[in-house]
Amino acid sequence: VSLAIPMLLISPVGGVVADRINKRRLLIWTQTIAAFAALTVGILILSDLIKFWHLLVVSAVIGIVFGIIT
Repeated sequence: VSLAIPMLLISPVGGVVADRINKRRLLIWTQTIAAFAALTVGILILSDLIKFWHLLVVSAVIGIVFGIIT
């Protein structure tokens, strides 16, 4: 749910953004954000600091990213 709702809400805006911005630049930025989110989760897991809300936030960020690039 925390992935689908942001993706659903941001998709119309993401379509407009994708039409107006250089596709290569958009892909680089969105993939960088997704990689940073995954790295953040990995660091939190390794440091034993991960909480459920961290996963919800990262899932929402990934949902926004997917909403922009799809």
